[in-house]
Amino acid sequence: MTFRAGPATRRPHRNTPFIVALNCFDGARRHEAGEIRQALDIDAHVPVVMCDARERESCRDALAALVDHAIAQLGIERPAANEEPALVASLVVEALGRTRAPSPSGESSCGP
Repeated sequence: MTFRAGPATRRPHRNTPFIVALNCFDGARRHEAGEIRQALDIDAHVPVVMCDARERESCRDALAALVDHAIAQLGIERPAANEEPALVASLVVEALGRTRAPSPSGESSCGP
């Protein structure tokens, strides 16, 4: 694999949990999670999941992996399995607000 993105851990919001979701579809070249991890220079604790963005269930599973990872990384008490998704999302957002340092300008940014 020749792609090299640089360390993903040097992004502005270093404490923001993230996963890498690989969009795998018919006929696409497949890469092992280890190759992706090395190419992106990401730590072992960052999940690398495979999905097919054309399939709703696959996208749902990737999103669930992100939420599970965020809950674990942020130390949030795991909600009950039957808890409303909006409540779970609000818990993650609230925890992110406590861990994210403001940017030097005081403005939020959404980019690398």
